[in-house]
Amino acid sequence: MSKYILIIVLFLTSFIDVRSQCVPGSPPLTTVIVDSVSVLPNGDVIICWQQSTTDDIQEYDIIMFDPITLADITIATVPFGAGLCFIIPFGDANNNSSDSSPREYGVRVKDICGNASINGDNYHNTLFLENTINICAASVNLKWNAYDDFTSGTNVLYEIFVSQDAAPFISGGTTNATNFTFSGVVQGSSYEFYVRAIENNGVGPFSSSTNIINLNADFFLKDPNFLYLYRATVVSDNQIDIQFYVDTAADAKSYIIKRMQNPVDGYVTIGSVNATPNMNPLVTISDFNVEPNILSYTYKVEMVNLCNDLKATSNIGKTILLYTINDRLELTNTIIWTPYEGWVGGISGYEIYRAFGGVWETTPIASMPALLDTIIYVDDVSTVLKGNGEFCYKVIALEGPALRVGNLSDAKSASNEDCVDHDPLIYIPNAFAPESSFNPIFKPVVTFAEPLAYQMIIYDKWGQKVFQTKNIEEGWNGAFNNKGNLQEVGVYVYFIEINSSGNQQYQYRGKVTLVR
Repeated sequence: MSKYILIIVLFLTSFIDVRSQCVPGSPPLTTVIVDSVSVLPNGDVIICWQQSTTDDIQEYDIIMFDPITLADITIATVPFGAGLCFIIPFGDANNNSSDSSPREYGVRVKDICGNASINGDNYHNTLFLENTINICAASVNLKWNAYDDFTSGTNVLYEIFVSQDAAPFISGGTTNATNFTFSGVVQGSSYEFYVRAIENNGVGPFSSSTNIINLNADFFLKDPNFLYLYRATVVSDNQIDIQFYVDTAADAKSYIIKRMQNPVDGYVTIGSVNATPNMNPLVTISDFNVEPNILSYTYKVEMVNLCNDLKATSNIGKTILLYTINDRLELTNTIIWTPYEGWVGGISGYEIYRAFGGVWETTPIASMPALLDTIIYVDDVSTVLKGNGEFCYKVIALEGPALRVGNLSDAKSASNEDCVDHDPLIYIPNAFAPESSFNPIFKPVVTFAEPLAYQMIIYDKWGQKVFQTKNIEEGWNGAFNNKGNLQEVGVYVYFIEINSSGNQQYQYRGKVTLVR
Protein backbone atom coordinates (compact mmCIF):
# COMPACT_ATOMS: atom_id res chain seq x y z
CA MET A 1 0.00 0.00 0.00
CA SER A 2 2.77 2.36 0.90
CA LYS A 3 4.34 1.52 -2.50
CA TYR A 4 1.33 2.93 -4.40
CA ILE A 5 1.25 6.03 -2.26
CA LEU A 6 4.93 6.57 -3.06
CA ILE A 7 4.26 6.34 -6.82
CA ILE A 8 1.45 8.91 -6.60
CA VAL A 9 3.63 11.25 -4.61
CA LEU A 10 6.41 10.95 -7.17
CA PHE A 11 3.97 11.67 -10.04
CA LEU A 12 2.54 14.72 -8.31
CA THR A 13 5.99 15.91 -7.50
CA SER A 14 7.04 15.51 -11.15
CA PHE A 15 3.91 17.32 -12.38
CA ILE A 16 4.43 20.16 -9.95
CA ASP A 17 8.06 20.32 -11.02
CA VAL A 18 7.04 20.54 -14.73
CA ARG A 19 4.45 23.16 -13.95
CA SER A 20 7.00 25.11 -12.03
CA GLN A 21 9.13 25.20 -15.17
CA CYS A 22 6.29 26.71 -17.29
CA VAL A 23 6.98 30.25 -18.36
CA PRO A 24 3.89 32.43 -18.70
CA GLY A 25 3.71 34.33 -22.02
CA SER A 26 5.93 31.92 -23.91
CA PRO A 27 5.90 32.19 -27.73
CA PRO A 28 2.96 30.39 -29.46
CA LEU A 29 3.42 26.74 -30.18
CA THR A 30 4.08 25.50 -33.68
CA THR A 31 0.95 25.42 -35.81
CA VAL A 32 -0.64 22.02 -36.28
CA ILE A 33 -0.63 20.81 -39.90
CA VAL A 34 -4.19 19.94 -40.92
CA ASP A 35 -4.37 17.40 -43.70
CA SER A 36 -7.97 17.93 -44.77
CA VAL A 37 -11.51 18.72 -43.78
CA SER A 38 -14.03 16.54 -45.57
CA VAL A 39 -17.71 15.68 -45.64
CA LEU A 40 -18.48 11.97 -45.23
CA PRO A 41 -21.28 10.28 -47.20
CA ASN A 42 -23.59 10.40 -44.19
CA GLY A 43 -23.07 14.15 -43.77
CA ASP A 44 -20.57 13.98 -40.91
CA VAL A 45 -17.65 16.38 -41.14
CA ILE A 46 -14.22 14.85 -40.42
CA ILE A 47 -11.08 16.84 -39.59
CA CYS A 48 -7.68 15.12 -39.73
CA TRP A 49 -4.29 16.55 -38.80
CA GLN A 50 -0.68 15.55 -38.33
CA GLN A 51 0.98 14.77 -35.01
CA SER A 52 2.31 17.99 -33.47
CA THR A 53 6.04 18.17 -32.71
CA THR A 54 5.28 20.13 -29.54
CA ASP A 55 6.68 18.67 -26.31
CA ASP A 56 4.38 17.78 -23.47
CA ILE A 57 1.15 17.88 -25.54
CA GLN A 58 -1.93 17.94 -23.43
CA GLU A 59 -4.73 18.21 -26.02
CA TYR A 60 -5.91 19.29 -29.45
CA ASP A 61 -8.69 21.84 -29.66
CA ILE A 62 -11.04 21.77 -32.64
CA ILE A 63 -11.69 25.35 -33.72
CA MET A 64 -14.48 26.70 -35.91
CA PHE A 65 -14.60 30.17 -37.39
CA ASP A 66 -18.01 31.78 -36.85
CA PRO A 67 -18.81 33.84 -39.98
CA ILE A 68 -21.44 35.81 -38.06
CA THR A 69 -19.46 36.86 -34.98
CA LEU A 70 -16.07 36.54 -36.76
CA ALA A 71 -14.84 34.74 -33.68
CA ASP A 72 -12.81 31.54 -33.26
CA ILE A 73 -14.90 29.08 -31.32
CA THR A 74 -13.58 25.94 -29.64
CA ILE A 75 -16.16 23.31 -30.42
CA ALA A 76 -14.37 20.19 -29.10
CA THR A 77 -11.23 18.97 -27.32
CA VAL A 78 -9.33 15.83 -28.25
CA PRO A 79 -6.99 14.58 -25.48
CA PHE A 80 -3.47 13.73 -26.56
CA GLY A 81 -3.29 10.14 -27.70
CA ALA A 82 -7.03 9.91 -28.56
CA GLY A 83 -6.36 10.06 -32.32
CA LEU A 84 -5.58 12.56 -35.06
CA CYS A 85 -9.06 12.85 -36.56
CA PHE A 86 -12.28 14.26 -35.18
CA ILE A 87 -15.82 13.82 -36.46
CA ILE A 88 -18.58 16.40 -36.14
CA PRO A 89 -21.83 14.43 -36.54
CA PHE A 90 -24.40 15.41 -39.12
CA GLY A 91 -27.08 17.50 -37.44
CA ASP A 92 -24.70 18.91 -34.88
CA ALA A 93 -24.99 22.66 -34.46
CA ASN A 94 -21.38 22.98 -35.59
CA ASN A 95 -21.86 20.87 -38.72
CA ASN A 96 -23.23 22.80 -41.67
CA SER A 97 -22.72 20.20 -44.38
CA SER A 98 -26.36 20.63 -45.38
CA ASP A 99 -26.24 24.42 -45.36
CA SER A 100 -25.79 26.66 -48.35
CA SER A 101 -22.17 27.69 -47.75
CA PRO A 102 -18.86 26.17 -46.66
CA ARG A 103 -17.48 26.53 -43.13
CA GLU A 104 -13.90 26.80 -41.85
CA TYR A 105 -12.38 24.47 -39.26
CA GLY A 106 -8.90 24.26 -37.73
CA VAL A 107 -6.90 22.53 -34.97
CA ARG A 108 -4.99 24.14 -32.11
CA VAL A 109 -2.49 22.29 -29.94
CA LYS A 110 -2.01 22.91 -26.19
CA ASP A 111 0.75 21.74 -23.92
CA ILE A 112 0.53 20.96 -20.23
CA CYS A 113 1.56 24.53 -19.46
CA GLY A 114 -1.50 25.88 -21.24
CA ASN A 115 0.51 27.28 -24.14
CA ALA A 116 -1.26 26.95 -27.51
CA SER A 117 -0.73 27.45 -31.21
CA ILE A 118 -2.37 30.44 -32.90
CA ASN A 119 -5.98 30.15 -34.02
CA GLY A 120 -6.70 30.48 -37.70
CA ASP A 121 -3.26 29.65 -39.07
CA ASN A 122 -4.43 26.29 -40.41
CA TYR A 123 -8.09 26.72 -41.25
CA HIS A 124 -9.52 24.41 -43.88
CA ASN A 125 -12.93 25.06 -45.39
CA THR A 126 -15.44 22.38 -46.18
CA LEU A 127 -16.34 21.78 -49.82
CA PHE A 128 -19.95 22.66 -50.51
CA LEU A 129 -21.51 21.21 -53.65
CA GLU A 130 -24.61 22.65 -55.27
CA ASN A 131 -26.31 22.20 -58.61
CA THR A 132 -28.51 23.76 -61.24
CA ILE A 133 -30.44 21.94 -63.93
CA ASN A 134 -30.38 22.66 -67.64
CA ILE A 135 -33.71 21.33 -68.84
CA CYS A 136 -32.89 22.11 -72.46
CA ALA A 137 -29.66 20.09 -72.48
CA ALA A 138 -30.86 17.35 -70.09
CA SER A 139 -27.80 18.01 -67.95
CA VAL A 140 -26.84 18.90 -64.39
CA ASN A 141 -24.45 21.78 -63.77
CA LEU A 142 -22.37 21.13 -60.63
CA LYS A 143 -20.58 23.93 -58.78
CA TRP A 144 -18.46 23.98 -55.61
CA ASN A 145 -16.03 26.25 -53.79
CA ALA A 146 -12.31 25.82 -54.27
CA TYR A 147 -10.31 23.72 -51.84
CA ASP A 148 -7.07 25.68 -51.61
CA ASP A 149 -5.95 24.67 -48.11
CA PHE A 150 -3.78 21.65 -48.87
CA THR A 151 -0.24 22.01 -47.51
CA SER A 152 1.02 21.05 -50.94
CA GLY A 153 -0.60 24.15 -52.47
CA THR A 154 -3.50 24.95 -54.79
CA ASN A 155 -2.67 22.47 -57.57
CA VAL A 156 -5.87 20.50 -56.99
CA LEU A 157 -7.70 18.01 -59.17
CA TYR A 158 -11.44 17.59 -58.65
CA GLU A 159 -13.03 14.24 -59.43
CA ILE A 160 -16.78 14.02 -59.84
CA PHE A 161 -18.55 10.90 -58.63
CA VAL A 162 -22.06 9.91 -59.62
CA SER A 163 -24.52 7.19 -58.65
CA GLN A 164 -27.53 6.47 -60.84
CA ASP A 165 -30.56 4.70 -59.39
CA ALA A 166 -28.69 3.73 -56.17
CA ALA A 167 -25.89 1.97 -58.05
CA PRO A 168 -22.32 2.26 -56.68
CA PHE A 169 -20.60 5.58 -57.24
CA ILE A 170 -18.41 5.80 -60.30
CA SER A 171 -16.19 8.55 -61.63
CA GLY A 172 -18.05 10.93 -63.92
CA GLY A 173 -15.01 12.98 -64.91
CA THR A 174 -12.26 15.25 -63.58
CA THR A 175 -11.47 18.94 -63.81
CA ASN A 176 -9.22 21.60 -62.36
CA ALA A 177 -12.11 24.07 -62.37
CA THR A 178 -14.77 24.38 -59.69
CA ASN A 179 -17.66 23.47 -61.98
CA PHE A 180 -18.63 20.51 -64.12
CA THR A 181 -21.51 19.65 -66.43
CA PHE A 182 -22.89 16.14 -66.22
CA SER A 183 -24.72 15.32 -69.45
CA GLY A 184 -26.90 12.48 -70.61
CA VAL A 185 -29.33 12.56 -67.73
CA VAL A 186 -32.03 9.92 -68.16
CA GLN A 187 -35.64 10.90 -67.63
CA GLY A 188 -37.07 9.26 -64.51
CA SER A 189 -33.72 8.19 -62.98
CA SER A 190 -32.45 9.29 -59.57
CA TYR A 191 -28.90 10.59 -59.13
CA GLU A 192 -26.41 11.28 -56.38
CA PHE A 193 -23.29 13.41 -56.84
CA TYR A 194 -20.26 14.38 -54.81
CA VAL A 195 -16.87 15.86 -55.66
CA ARG A 196 -13.49 14.89 -54.24
CA ALA A 197 -10.59 17.38 -54.19
CA ILE A 198 -7.23 15.61 -54.48
CA GLU A 199 -3.97 17.41 -53.83
CA ASN A 200 -0.94 17.41 -56.11
CA ASN A 201 -3.22 17.41 -59.18
CA GLY A 202 -4.75 14.09 -58.29
CA VAL A 203 -1.62 12.33 -57.01
CA GLY A 204 -2.50 12.82 -53.34
CA PRO A 205 -2.11 11.53 -50.78
CA PHE A 206 -4.70 13.79 -49.15
CA SER A 207 -8.17 14.58 -50.39
CA SER A 208 -11.37 16.27 -49.31
CA SER A 209 -14.93 15.43 -50.32
CA THR A 210 -18.05 17.54 -50.66
CA ASN A 211 -21.51 16.89 -49.39
CA ILE A 212 -23.72 14.54 -51.46
CA ILE A 213 -26.58 16.01 -53.42
CA ASN A 214 -29.60 14.03 -54.59
CA LEU A 215 -31.96 14.73 -57.43
CA ASN A 216 -34.64 12.99 -59.45
CA ALA A 217 -34.63 13.47 -63.19
CA ASP A 218 -38.25 14.55 -63.42
CA PHE A 219 -37.39 17.97 -64.74
CA PHE A 220 -37.44 17.11 -68.44
CA LEU A 221 -39.69 19.04 -70.79
CA LYS A 222 -42.69 16.95 -71.72
CA ASP A 223 -42.85 16.14 -75.41
CA PRO A 224 -46.25 16.06 -77.14
CA ASN A 225 -47.99 12.74 -77.55
CA PHE A 226 -49.70 14.00 -80.70
CA LEU A 227 -50.01 16.94 -83.10
CA TYR A 228 -52.83 16.37 -85.60
CA LEU A 229 -53.73 18.56 -88.56
CA TYR A 230 -57.48 18.11 -88.50
CA ARG A 231 -58.23 19.75 -91.83
CA ALA A 232 -57.31 22.41 -94.37
CA THR A 233 -60.42 23.76 -96.05
CA VAL A 234 -61.14 26.50 -98.59
CA VAL A 235 -63.40 29.23 -97.21
CA SER A 236 -63.38 31.74 -100.06
CA ASP A 237 -61.37 32.73 -103.10
CA ASN A 238 -58.71 34.26 -100.80
CA GLN A 239 -59.00 32.29 -97.55
CA ILE A 240 -58.06 28.81 -96.38
CA ASP A 241 -58.65 27.74 -92.79
CA ILE A 242 -56.27 25.31 -91.09
CA GLN A 243 -57.38 23.45 -87.97
CA PHE A 244 -55.05 21.37 -85.83
CA TYR A 245 -55.32 19.58 -82.51
CA VAL A 246 -52.53 19.96 -79.93
CA ASP A 247 -51.41 18.19 -76.76
CA THR A 248 -51.93 20.92 -74.14
CA ALA A 249 -50.02 18.88 -71.54
CA ALA A 250 -46.78 19.22 -73.53
CA ASP A 251 -44.23 21.92 -72.73
CA ALA A 252 -44.85 23.82 -75.94
CA LYS A 253 -43.70 27.33 -76.71
CA SER A 254 -45.38 27.79 -80.07
CA TYR A 255 -46.87 26.08 -83.10
CA ILE A 256 -45.44 26.98 -86.50
CA ILE A 257 -47.75 26.74 -89.52
CA LYS A 258 -46.06 26.03 -92.84
CA ARG A 259 -47.36 25.98 -96.39
CA MET A 260 -46.07 24.48 -99.64
CA GLN A 261 -47.22 25.45 -103.13
CA ASN A 262 -45.02 23.01 -104.96
CA PRO A 263 -42.32 20.53 -103.91
CA VAL A 264 -39.57 22.45 -105.71
CA ASP A 265 -39.99 25.52 -103.50
CA GLY A 266 -40.62 23.53 -100.32
CA TYR A 267 -42.38 24.77 -97.20
CA VAL A 268 -42.50 28.37 -96.02
CA THR A 269 -43.67 29.64 -92.64
CA ILE A 270 -46.95 31.53 -92.85
CA GLY A 271 -47.66 32.09 -89.16
CA SER A 272 -47.43 30.82 -85.62
CA VAL A 273 -49.59 30.35 -82.55
CA ASN A 274 -48.16 30.80 -79.06
CA ALA A 275 -48.95 28.04 -76.59
CA THR A 276 -50.81 29.35 -73.55
CA PRO A 277 -52.12 27.76 -70.35
CA ASN A 278 -55.57 26.24 -70.72
CA MET A 279 -55.61 26.90 -74.45
CA ASN A 280 -58.26 25.31 -76.62
CA PRO A 281 -56.61 22.17 -78.06
CA LEU A 282 -58.40 22.66 -81.40
CA VAL A 283 -56.68 25.63 -83.00
CA THR A 284 -57.89 27.44 -86.12
CA ILE A 285 -55.89 29.90 -88.19
CA SER A 286 -56.69 31.49 -91.53
CA ASP A 287 -54.35 31.89 -94.47
CA PHE A 288 -55.33 34.88 -96.60
CA ASN A 289 -52.32 34.99 -98.89
CA VAL A 290 -53.68 32.31 -101.18
CA GLU A 291 -55.34 31.72 -104.55
CA PRO A 292 -57.26 28.48 -104.00
CA ASN A 293 -59.01 28.83 -107.38
CA ILE A 294 -55.63 28.41 -109.06
CA LEU A 295 -53.49 26.32 -106.73
CA SER A 296 -53.73 23.46 -104.30
CA TYR A 297 -51.80 24.09 -101.06
CA THR A 298 -50.18 21.66 -98.64
CA TYR A 299 -49.95 22.55 -94.95
CA LYS A 300 -48.22 21.14 -91.89
CA VAL A 301 -47.74 22.26 -88.28
CA GLU A 302 -44.57 22.05 -86.17
CA MET A 303 -44.38 22.19 -82.39
CA VAL A 304 -41.46 24.07 -80.78
CA ASN A 305 -40.81 23.49 -77.08
CA LEU A 306 -39.65 25.92 -74.39
CA CYS A 307 -36.03 25.33 -75.42
CA ASN A 308 -36.81 26.32 -79.03
CA ASP A 309 -36.32 22.72 -80.15
CA LEU A 310 -38.55 21.23 -82.83
CA LYS A 311 -40.33 18.35 -81.10
CA ALA A 312 -43.24 17.33 -83.34
CA THR A 313 -44.50 17.65 -86.89
CA SER A 314 -48.11 17.05 -87.82
CA ASN A 315 -49.55 15.14 -90.72
CA ILE A 316 -50.13 17.19 -93.86
CA GLY A 317 -53.34 18.70 -95.14
CA LYS A 318 -53.60 19.30 -98.90
CA THR A 319 -56.53 21.34 -100.19
CA ILE A 320 -58.79 20.33 -103.06
CA LEU A 321 -58.44 22.21 -106.35
CA LEU A 322 -61.61 22.11 -108.48
CA TYR A 323 -62.25 23.45 -111.97
CA THR A 324 -65.21 23.14 -114.35
CA ILE A 325 -65.52 22.86 -118.13
CA ASN A 326 -68.86 23.67 -119.76
CA ASP A 327 -70.17 22.27 -123.03
CA ARG A 328 -72.74 24.71 -124.42
CA LEU A 329 -73.81 22.36 -127.19
CA GLU A 330 -74.31 19.30 -125.03
CA LEU A 331 -75.50 21.40 -122.05
CA THR A 332 -73.15 19.64 -119.65
CA ASN A 333 -70.63 20.76 -117.05
CA THR A 334 -67.61 18.57 -116.32
CA ILE A 335 -66.25 18.97 -112.77
CA ILE A 336 -62.65 17.91 -112.15
CA TRP A 337 -60.84 18.02 -108.80
CA THR A 338 -57.72 16.83 -107.06
CA PRO A 339 -58.04 14.61 -103.98
CA TYR A 340 -57.66 15.82 -100.43
CA GLU A 341 -54.54 14.41 -98.75
CA GLY A 342 -53.37 13.91 -95.19
CA TRP A 343 -56.15 12.43 -93.06
CA VAL A 344 -55.40 9.54 -90.76
CA GLY A 345 -58.69 7.95 -91.78
CA GLY A 346 -58.21 8.53 -95.49
CA ILE A 347 -61.18 9.65 -97.60
CA SER A 348 -64.52 7.88 -97.56
CA GLY A 349 -65.93 9.90 -100.45
CA TYR A 350 -66.84 13.27 -101.95
CA GLU A 351 -70.09 15.24 -102.08
CA ILE A 352 -70.71 17.54 -105.06
CA TYR A 353 -72.76 20.70 -104.50
CA ARG A 354 -74.17 23.01 -107.16
CA ALA A 355 -75.52 26.55 -107.27
CA PHE A 356 -77.40 28.29 -110.05
CA GLY A 357 -78.46 31.89 -110.01
CA GLY A 358 -76.21 32.35 -106.98
CA VAL A 359 -78.28 30.00 -104.80
CA TRP A 360 -76.70 26.81 -103.49
CA GLU A 361 -78.74 23.66 -103.39
CA THR A 362 -79.02 22.31 -99.88
CA THR A 363 -78.28 18.71 -100.78
CA PRO A 364 -75.46 17.32 -102.91
CA ILE A 365 -76.27 16.57 -106.52
CA ALA A 366 -74.02 13.52 -106.40
CA SER A 367 -71.64 11.54 -104.20
CA MET A 368 -68.42 10.05 -105.49
CA PRO A 369 -66.11 7.39 -104.06
CA ALA A 370 -62.55 8.25 -103.15
CA LEU A 371 -60.04 7.64 -105.90
CA LEU A 372 -56.28 7.99 -105.93
CA ASP A 373 -56.10 10.24 -108.96
CA THR A 374 -58.00 13.26 -110.22
CA ILE A 375 -61.79 12.75 -109.97
CA ILE A 376 -64.28 13.70 -112.71
CA TYR A 377 -68.03 14.18 -112.65
CA VAL A 378 -70.28 15.25 -115.55
CA ASP A 379 -73.39 17.26 -114.68
CA ASP A 380 -76.17 17.29 -117.32
CA VAL A 381 -77.94 20.66 -117.06
CA SER A 382 -80.18 20.29 -120.09
CA THR A 383 -83.20 19.72 -117.84
CA VAL A 384 -82.49 22.70 -115.59
CA LEU A 385 -85.09 25.26 -116.63
CA LYS A 386 -84.32 27.92 -114.10
CA GLY A 387 -81.45 30.18 -113.27
CA ASN A 388 -79.45 32.65 -115.27
CA GLY A 389 -77.10 30.19 -116.94
CA GLU A 390 -74.38 30.48 -114.33
CA PHE A 391 -73.53 27.19 -112.59
CA CYS A 392 -71.15 27.03 -109.63
CA TYR A 393 -69.73 23.91 -108.06
CA LYS A 394 -67.78 22.86 -104.97
CA VAL A 395 -66.76 19.51 -103.56
CA ILE A 396 -66.72 18.41 -99.93
CA ALA A 397 -64.24 15.66 -99.00
CA LEU A 398 -65.32 13.32 -96.20
CA GLU A 399 -62.76 11.72 -93.91
CA GLY A 400 -62.98 8.00 -93.37
CA PRO A 401 -63.55 6.46 -89.93
CA ALA A 402 -60.48 6.25 -87.69
CA LEU A 403 -59.32 6.57 -84.11
CA ARG A 404 -58.35 10.21 -83.65
CA VAL A 405 -56.99 12.20 -80.75
CA GLY A 406 -59.51 14.09 -78.68
CA ASN A 407 -62.42 12.00 -80.02
CA LEU A 408 -62.56 14.33 -83.00
CA SER A 409 -65.41 13.67 -85.39
CA ASP A 410 -64.90 12.78 -89.03
CA ALA A 411 -63.49 15.84 -90.74
CA LYS A 412 -64.74 17.59 -93.86
CA SER A 413 -62.80 19.76 -96.28
CA ALA A 414 -64.27 22.04 -98.94
CA SER A 415 -62.75 22.77 -102.31
CA ASN A 416 -62.73 26.13 -104.02
CA GLU A 417 -65.87 27.21 -105.87
CA ASP A 418 -65.74 27.36 -109.67
CA CYS A 419 -68.43 28.78 -111.97
CA VAL A 420 -69.24 28.47 -115.67
CA ASP A 421 -71.81 30.17 -117.94
CA HIS A 422 -74.22 28.78 -120.48
CA ASP A 423 -75.76 30.81 -123.31
CA PRO A 424 -79.42 31.69 -122.86
CA LEU A 425 -81.95 29.39 -124.50
CA ILE A 426 -85.21 30.82 -125.79
CA TYR A 427 -88.38 29.44 -127.39
CA ILE A 428 -90.75 32.02 -128.96
CA PRO A 429 -94.26 30.97 -130.10
CA ASN A 430 -95.42 32.28 -133.51
CA ALA A 431 -99.11 32.60 -132.56
CA PHE A 432 -101.43 32.78 -129.58
CA ALA A 433 -105.18 32.92 -128.94
CA PRO A 434 -106.11 35.22 -126.05
CA GLU A 435 -109.71 33.96 -125.76
CA SER A 436 -108.86 30.28 -125.85
CA SER A 437 -107.94 27.95 -123.04
CA PHE A 438 -104.86 26.83 -124.93
CA ASN A 439 -101.94 29.22 -125.31
CA PRO A 440 -103.83 32.42 -124.32
CA ILE A 441 -100.63 34.36 -123.42
CA PHE A 442 -97.74 35.25 -125.66
CA LYS A 443 -94.64 34.62 -123.57
CA PRO A 444 -91.28 33.22 -124.64
CA VAL A 445 -89.78 30.36 -122.68
CA VAL A 446 -86.35 31.56 -121.53
CA THR A 447 -83.66 29.47 -119.87
CA PHE A 448 -80.17 30.47 -118.65
CA ALA A 449 -80.88 34.20 -118.88
CA GLU A 450 -80.26 36.97 -116.39
CA PRO A 451 -83.81 37.88 -115.23
CA LEU A 452 -82.92 41.43 -114.23
CA ALA A 453 -81.72 42.28 -117.75
CA TYR A 454 -84.85 41.12 -119.63
CA GLN A 455 -87.10 43.23 -121.87
CA MET A 456 -89.94 42.48 -124.30
CA ILE A 457 -91.80 45.03 -126.53
CA ILE A 458 -94.79 44.36 -128.85
CA TYR A 459 -95.63 46.64 -131.84
CA ASP A 460 -98.74 46.64 -134.07
CA LYS A 461 -98.57 46.82 -137.86
CA TRP A 462 -98.46 50.62 -137.74
CA GLY A 463 -95.46 50.58 -135.41
CA GLN A 464 -97.39 51.59 -132.32
CA LYS A 465 -96.16 50.05 -129.04
CA VAL A 466 -98.99 48.03 -127.54
CA PHE A 467 -97.13 46.20 -124.75
CA GLN A 468 -93.82 46.37 -122.86
CA THR A 469 -92.43 44.48 -119.84
CA LYS A 470 -89.16 43.87 -118.04
CA ASN A 471 -90.54 41.01 -116.01
CA ILE A 472 -89.32 37.74 -117.46
CA GLU A 473 -92.34 35.99 -115.98
CA GLU A 474 -94.91 38.33 -117.57
CA GLY A 475 -96.45 37.69 -121.01
CA TRP A 476 -98.85 39.63 -123.36
CA ASN A 477 -102.54 38.76 -123.06
CA GLY A 478 -103.49 40.54 -126.34
CA ALA A 479 -104.84 43.77 -124.75
CA PHE A 480 -103.20 47.18 -124.86
CA ASN A 481 -100.64 47.02 -122.05
CA ASN A 482 -102.57 43.95 -120.82
CA LYS A 483 -105.59 46.19 -119.99
CA GLY A 484 -108.90 46.85 -121.69
CA ASN A 485 -110.14 45.35 -124.94
CA LEU A 486 -108.25 42.90 -127.04
CA GLN A 487 -106.27 44.15 -129.98
CA GLU A 488 -107.32 43.30 -133.53
CA VAL A 489 -106.56 39.93 -134.99
CA GLY A 490 -103.42 40.11 -137.06
CA VAL A 491 -99.67 40.06 -137.12
CA TYR A 492 -97.61 41.89 -134.48
CA VAL A 493 -93.87 42.47 -134.18
CA TYR A 494 -91.94 41.59 -131.05
CA PHE A 495 -88.54 42.72 -129.80
CA ILE A 496 -86.94 40.63 -127.00
CA GLU A 497 -83.67 41.42 -125.27
CA ILE A 498 -81.96 39.10 -122.76
CA ASN A 499 -78.55 38.88 -121.11
CA SER A 500 -76.51 35.86 -120.14
CA SER A 501 -75.08 35.47 -116.63
CA GLY A 502 -71.80 36.72 -118.08
CA ASN A 503 -73.61 39.92 -119.16
CA GLN A 504 -73.53 39.08 -122.85
CA GLN A 505 -76.58 40.58 -124.59
CA TYR A 506 -78.87 38.72 -126.98
CA GLN A 507 -81.66 40.33 -129.09
CA TYR A 508 -84.53 38.65 -130.90
CA ARG A 509 -86.98 40.18 -133.45
CA GLY A 510 -89.90 38.45 -135.11
CA LYS A 511 -93.60 38.21 -135.74
CA VAL A 512 -96.40 36.69 -133.74
CA THR A 513 -100.01 36.27 -134.91
CA LEU A 514 -102.95 37.08 -132.64
CA VAL A 515 -105.85 34.76 -133.52
CA ARG A 516 -109.38 34.30 -132.25
